Parts: sequence; C-alpha cells; structure tokens
Amino acid sequence: AGMGAAIGAGMAGAVGRAGPWGQVGGATAGGMGGAQLPPPAPAETVWHIAVNGAADGPYGRGHLGRLARDGSFTRETLVWTPGLEGWRAAGDVPELAQLFIVQPPPPPLPPTPPQLPQS
Repeated sequence: AGMGAAIGAGMAGAVGRAGPWGQVGGATAGGMGGAQLPPPAPAETVWHIAVNGAADGPYGRGHLGRLARDGSFTRETLVWTPGLEGWRAAGDVPELAQLFIVQPPPPPLPPTPPQLPQS
C-alpha cells in the first residue's frame, strides 16, 4: 500500500510540469511539440439601430441581413457601433451597404408555343 501511495504522489507532482512534448494540455507558450495555439477568432461587430427614436440592439450583421430581407431594415435606417462617430444611415456604412444589393429578378420564362386552331 505504501508503494502505491508513493507512486501516486510522484505522478501528482509530475502533473503540470513540462515534458518533452510541452505542458500537459498544450498550455505552454510553445504548445504541444512547439506548435503555437491558433489566434482567437475576430469578434463580430455589433450594431445598434434607431427604431422610433430609440436605440435597439445590439444586432450582428447576420441578424441585420434578415431584417433587410423582410424590409424592416433599410438603407435609411440609422445605425451605430462602437468606434463609429455618431449615427449614420446604414447605406452609408460600407460594411452594411452590401446587405442592400438588389438581387436581379428571375429570368423570364421561355415563350409558350402558339396554340394551333382547333377544328
């Protein structure tokens, strides 16, 4: 029993120490085997919109795209995000203006063949 306790204590002391493959769990600056951890994903810009004279939001760009499709968010809607100096029309903000690109209408149907007179 004493031997098992000694082995367990030795293993507990080794946890968290760097070995030939880096820190357990890859948390060292070098990561596992010297590989670097990937950089964090860029944070999404959040937007506030003016609705009936009050600020509403925050909304992500995807949500604003859905509002644009249903017509409740237009080029004239005032928007603000941290770093933007004052409220601006959404159509004047390059990141949002592309939400309003008009899709072409569907192509016309091919002409129907003329009807032959019935006898």
